Amino acid sequence: MKRLRKPIRAIREPFGTAGLMVAIVALVFALAGGAYAANNLGATASKAKPGPRGKTGPAGPAGPAGAKGDPGAAGTNGTNGTNGTNGTSVTSTESASSFGAGHCDGAGSTGVGGSKFVAGATTTYACNGKNGTTGFTETLPSEKTETGAWTAMTVGENLAFGSISFSIPLEVGLNESHVIYTESGGVEHCLGTAAAPEAAPGYLCVYKTQGGLEPSFLGPILVPGKTTGEDAKGAGATGALLALHGEGEPTEVSLAYGTWAVTAS
Repeated sequence: MKRLRKPIRAIREPFGTAGLMVAIVALVFALAGGAYAANNLGATASKAKPGPRGKTGPAGPAGPAGAKGDPGAAGTNGTNGTNGTNGTSVTSTESASSFGAGHCDGAGSTGVGGSKFVAGATTTYACNGKNGTTGFTETLPSEKTETGAWTAMTVGENLAFGSISFSIPLEVGLNESHVIYTESGGVEHCLGTAAAPEAAPGYLCVYKTQGGLEPSFLGPILVPGKTTGEDAKGAGATGALLALHGEGEPTEVSLAYGTWAVTAS
């Protein structure tokens, strides 16, 4: 019990006063040396070269969705547009003659008539045919072609006539140099065949398919109504007459047929 009450005395007695002082001084130096060593170690560590950068770590999970925002304020109503203008109805006018130069004009000064349609600022025309009734032209238009077929028959060596009639007349007839009779086709101005007749502008081409008739002494193609004289050879505005003669026995029937084409000049 005496020792517990006087602890300092208990320490001092074994070592003595001098020994206690030495122990205290040694403790102080030990503590100071440790602090110095710690300071030097920290300074050395701060001057060391940093190591390489490590790899980027994996992305973290997505965060939760944010809260829904409040609705925006309602916009203001737009203003009403203005009313559009009324449309224009189509009007039509019929006329038995021309509507003016370039509008349903006929041949010469005679208009062919038709209908005029007006819609606002736009005007269009629907014209009748040139004769004003059937829709056909009065004469074959320039460089247009019409075709047909012909036939002729006779007995023995008698003369035979075959008619060629133009559905649409020519403006004028054709002279002898502009009518050609051919059995094979493919000749100048008549480049077609009997199966596909053609004629150059201003020419009548007559193609023979087959038969025992030959061109007569009068000439193979004549103007209708004329059988004598040089002006009889050729074609009229409405057609031509094909003159052939037979070469068979007195009682033998001879037949020939073919096609034709005429093109307006």
